[in-house]
Amino acid sequence: MDKGEIKIAGNGVISEGEYSKIKIMGSAKSNGHVVADEIKVMGNANFEGDIECGECTIHGNAHIVGNVSIVRLKINGDLHLDGECKVQELTVNGKVNITGAVEGKNIVTRGGLALNKELKAQALKVYGELKSPADISAEEITVEGKVNCEGLLSAERMVLHSCAQSYCREIGATSIVVEKPVYHLFWLFYDKKNILRCDTIEADEMKLENVEAKILRGKRIDLINSCEIGAVEYSERLNKGNNVTVQSEVKVD
Repeated sequence: MDKGEIKIAGNGVISEGEYSKIKIMGSAKSNGHVVADEIKVMGNANFEGDIECGECTIHGNAHIVGNVSIVRLKINGDLHLDGECKVQELTVNGKVNITGAVEGKNIVTRGGLALNKELKAQALKVYGELKSPADISAEEITVEGKVNCEGLLSAERMVLHSCAQSYCREIGATSIVVEKPVYHLFWLFYDKKNILRCDTIEADEMKLENVEAKILRGKRIDLINSCEIGAVEYSERLNKGNNVTVQSEVKVD
């Protein structure tokens, strides 16, 4: 049985079913579970039901009420997802709000990504802004923008070149580096107020610059420059550079 193909230039309704391609250039609404090889939204779309898709690109505005399972999802416009998101590759160049949990392989945001529940990924890269009241975890995390995490931000390897004031309640990693931006463009927006604030950071290896934290716990800790720390617990090494304040430090076994 051949899959159907839908192109909507004006106003239209998409019925529940399986399609090869859905292209929306006007305004469309769906009812029920939609399965498609490709979905492209260049206008306005409201999906009421779960979506399974190989590749989905949103240039306009989309609102989805349901869970999505997509191989490649790219948002250049706006997306509001009232549901869970399972995706292999997620690229955010516009604005995205997801109310359910997010699980992915490679997630990149150059725009704004707002979450309500936990995010799990293999690789997470933030060049824009990421907000979450819940935990964020990945094998590798790179931040060259702004992150606000009210939960635990965790990774095996983590590098933060923060260009705006970021906050994480708790950070856990095997290795973490926090330093000034390395790209010349970011220096246009950088000033001394662009720091990472954190309640607790725990890592085997940490190299920190422009960080304010209540507690640091680790094996080898290097405070390079401009750090204000409440308490430090370390087992092997603690180095303090310029403009570094530590209220208390304890070497533990």
